[in-house]
Amino acid sequence: MFGLANLARNVFCPFIYYSYIQCKNCRVTYYCDEDHQNIDARGIHDKICQLLIPLRTPITVLGSEEEREHREKQTRSRQLHLVQITKLEAHKLLFEGQYDLAIPAALQALRFSMSVSSPNSINLVPSYLLLGEASIGLKQYKQAEDYLSLAKWAILKADECENTIRSQLHRNFGLLYTSQGQYEKALDQLALDIYYISLAKTPEDIAVTGGYFQLGTVFHHQDRIDHAAAVFDKVVSIWKQVLKTPDMKLGIVYKYCD
Repeated sequence: MFGLANLARNVFCPFIYYSYIQCKNCRVTYYCDEDHQNIDARGIHDKICQLLIPLRTPITVLGSEEEREHREKQTRSRQLHLVQITKLEAHKLLFEGQYDLAIPAALQALRFSMSVSSPNSINLVPSYLLLGEASIGLKQYKQAEDYLSLAKWAILKADECENTIRSQLHRNFGLLYTSQGQYEKALDQLALDIYYISLAKTPEDIAVTGGYFQLGTVFHHQDRIDHAAAVFDKVVSIWKQVLKTPDMKLGIVYKYCD
């Protein structure tokens, strides 16, 4: 009904000719049913609706070369802005445990990241990790593993990768295996998480405590209570030292409470 252009305008629906429900506000986004429209609206669309209009409205006049270059720069700037908005919203929804709503936000982050990056770019990894974590929360393990595998492949293909990103990849694999009850695999992944974040920060940085906490949780699942207690004590010890620091900012504390 709306042509091939709708494939890039629909978050959920691959069957483009069935995407007949139009957003009445932006009028450039289509859905195949009201359920998809509702979850997208609650997850991200309401926050970016008007920002999509200049990106999805067809160009009627090509203009001069200078005008085209200016338009391309504007488009890229808008896409990068939307990457930041959608990633931030996906993080927020994951923190709140609203995994179903985090999916559309993370999908939009992936879409706009793809618009400004190559197909196997390292810049796609944060969106894959968000989608993987949301899928784990929904117990959609096959989907989660697919997203995390895409992230892993992009990292392997990259010339360089920040240790913080490597850490998060292993953290998410650790969460996946923990949720599946594959505790030995989870321990291996969480050990790598702690290793890479320690390289990126320091072994006593509060950024490391998330990995330690998940490690302790796995030990607890295995009824290895002494090991779990030792790891949790390590978490408490790091936090005590950090909170004694005079210039410790409350915002930094919130950042690592996830």
